[in-house]
Amino acid sequence: MGLRPIGHSMTWQQALRDRLLRRYSEQDDGHTATRTSEEVLEFDRPHVYWYLLYVDPDYREAIILSSVSGDSPNEAPRLSPFDTGGVAAGHIPLPEPLTSPADFVRRYTYSWAAGLTEFGGWLERAYRRPSDYWDATRAVRPLEGMTSIDLMTCTSSKAWAWESRLPLELADRSSTIHHETIMMRPELYNVFLNWLPENPGSSSDDEIIQLGAWLKQHATTTDTELAECGRWFDRSVSSEAS
Repeated sequence: MGLRPIGHSMTWQQALRDRLLRRYSEQDDGHTATRTSEEVLEFDRPHVYWYLLYVDPDYREAIILSSVSGDSPNEAPRLSPFDTGGVAAGHIPLPEPLTSPADFVRRYTYSWAAGLTEFGGWLERAYRRPSDYWDATRAVRPLEGMTSIDLMTCTSSKAWAWESRLPLELADRSSTIHHETIMMRPELYNVFLNWLPENPGSSSDDEIIQLGAWLKQHATTTDTELAECGRWFDRSVSSEAS
């Protein structure tokens, strides 16, 4: 997941704090481009979004790597093989002009379990090397798509970046999403660690102390975060295949 505040008025520190504490509803101001896209797509409620093993080069101030587990399929994210916001905004042209963005997204929405199976099979067919997918800075086009979108006419790799999403109220209390690690540049890590105790937001002192301890244990400070993500990505793909 790349760092992107849902609301317009938040600093990156506020967005990162609330994402790590899974206080997603506190990031929602109800008037963003995301909410406009959801109206176009006829979603019945606001959602929180992540990319599936994909690093967006536009949002690399912090990269949170999370896993999904648990026995509650209704609390697991849904998957689509493209950025749904890009479809809603018209940045990803639909192959059938008469098809509405909402119908297209509904057609290509998978449950978590089914989507992972589809994603794994597509990844093997579409790329000779997994890093050609996750490293979006190179925007390597896949050998085949998962949809009828003409990838040769798309200028953005978000046309084949898998998206996961979960309704906002579920994300706030979900026990299925687990943050594994976070990657930040050293200067940003230090700024955030010093900022956090003085800016708890609605969190208790204990929650902030626990978050600070988690950061010291799990954060990776690096200027080559994409290389670090690649190693994590390769381990994740290997574990899913085993």
